Amino acid sequence: MNANWDFLGDIDSREAEELYAEALAVSAQLAIQKSMSRNNVSQKELAERLGVSPARVSQILSAHGRNLTLQTLGRIAHALQEDFELVSRHDIKEMRSKHSAKSTSE
Repeated sequence: MNANWDFLGDIDSREAEELYAEALAVSAQLAIQKSMSRNNVSQKELAERLGVSPARVSQILSAHGRNLTLQTLGRIAHALQEDFELVSRHDIKEMRSKHSAKSTSE
């Protein structure tokens, strides 16, 4: 397991799988909320753009909406005119490391 879930003690494979899924869902929700904030889009406006109820958008952004599909995320990205990308933490750390090394050498 790559993520550091050591503070939870011994967990089995199924529990680890659920933790990974939850972490990914939270990451997607945060990306959506940041995009909404950046673009001054309210939940009501996003709901109108998606053709769903404001309650559905609220559900997507709540703990009950953690079972998002890629299709739903794609529709949200289109509605927000945002390009979301799935990037592993490993790749992010690698990019940061390369950026830091480049900045230091300049």
